[in-house]
Amino acid sequence: MPSFSSLANTAVYPTPKTPILPDEITLSRELADVGRLDYHPEQRQGWSDTAVGLREAELTQLPNYLRTSTELGTTAKLVHATPLYYIIAAIPYRLIGYAGDLLLRVQVQRLFVVLVSSPIVIVAYLIARLLFPTNAALRLTIPTLVAFQPQLTQMTAVVSVDGLFFVLYSLLIYWCLLVLYGRFTVKLAIAIGLTFAAAMLIKPTINGFAPLVALVVLYDWWRGKGRRWSVLLGSTAHEHHHPHPRRLVDAAQPAPER
Repeated sequence: MPSFSSLANTAVYPTPKTPILPDEITLSRELADVGRLDYHPEQRQGWSDTAVGLREAELTQLPNYLRTSTELGTTAKLVHATPLYYIIAAIPYRLIGYAGDLLLRVQVQRLFVVLVSSPIVIVAYLIARLLFPTNAALRLTIPTLVAFQPQLTQMTAVVSVDGLFFVLYSLLIYWCLLVLYGRFTVKLAIAIGLTFAAAMLIKPTINGFAPLVALVVLYDWWRGKGRRWSVLLGSTAHEHHHPHPRRLVDAAQPAPER
C-alpha cells in the first residue's frame, strides 16, 4: 500500500530536509490557525539564517497578522489552489486539537495526506481488473507498481493537494473506461460530474481532462446511434423475409363476397 511506502519515504526525507518544507510548514500553520490558505515569502527556507534548520523559532517570531493575511502581493504559488482540500485537511486539527508545535502539525498533515492518497491503489486495481479480466497476475502487478512508484510515493508523503487530486483523476479514468466497456448511464454521468467537480475544487488543471470525457460521451452516443440503426435495419430485413404470421393467415382467407 502507498501508506507504507509513503511513510517510509517520509522517514528517508525527514522534516528539516524536505525540499518543500516551507510549503508544508505554511499549510500546517494556516490549517491550524485560520483554516484557509496562507503563504508568504517570509516563511520560505531562505528566510532562515541557516541553510538547514527547524526554523520553529523564526516562525513563531512572525507577526500574527501574517497568519491571516490574504494580500495578493504576499502570496505565492499555493494561492492558485482551490479551497476544498484545505477545508478537508483542517479536519484532523479539529479532531485532535491544536496542541504541539508546527513540526508536529506537519507530521499530522503528512499522515492525513497518506490516508487520503491510499485509495489510488484500489482504483488502479479496478482499472486493471476491467482491462485484464482473465489475467490475475496483471490485476495484482499494476496496483503494486502504482503503490511503489517513486514519484507518487514522494508526492503523497508530504503536505500537498496532489495525493487526493491523483485519486480523483484516476477515478475519472475508471469512469470513462466503464463507459467504453459498457454504456453511458445516469449513474456514470453523476459519478463523472461529482468527481470532476471535486477535482476542480482542488486543482483547476483538471480542465485538461474535460475534452477526453467529452470524446468518450460522444463516442458512446455515436455507438448507440449505430446500434439503433442496426436494430432498425435488422427488424426491417426480418419483416421482409419473414412476414408476420397474422398477415399470412389473412392472405390465406378468401376475400369476402360483395
